[in-house]
Amino acid sequence: MALRAVLFDLGDTLIDFGQFDPWETFRVGAELVHGHLVERGHSLPELEAYCRGMFRCVRRARLWSMVRRREIDVFEVLGRYHGRLGIRLDRAGLQELIDVFYGPLAERGRRAAETP
Repeated sequence: MALRAVLFDLGDTLIDFGQFDPWETFRVGAELVHGHLVERGHSLPELEAYCRGMFRCVRRARLWSMVRRREIDVFEVLGRYHGRLGIRLDRAGLQELIDVFYGPLAERGRRAAETP
């Protein structure tokens, strides 16, 4: 049988994020996205309401992903949340938001000691 795929679990397997507060990291990412969109002229709810709404949307997606035993589609989740706010983004625009949102977590990541 020919090898068809190789899957890797990055988070805390190949990449070590160390000890961190997931809520605080989420919050910093959401604040950065909020600022990013405001700088580009989008009208958004005040920061607290924006972060709460985004958190609820991501939390629902995470719970649903656990039920379905599938990963979260971050493009779909952020696209849906921002679409409700009247912000329509193409795939490149969503990728930009994802890069901004995950920036604080990406900065924490280091190759795990046992990863060659």
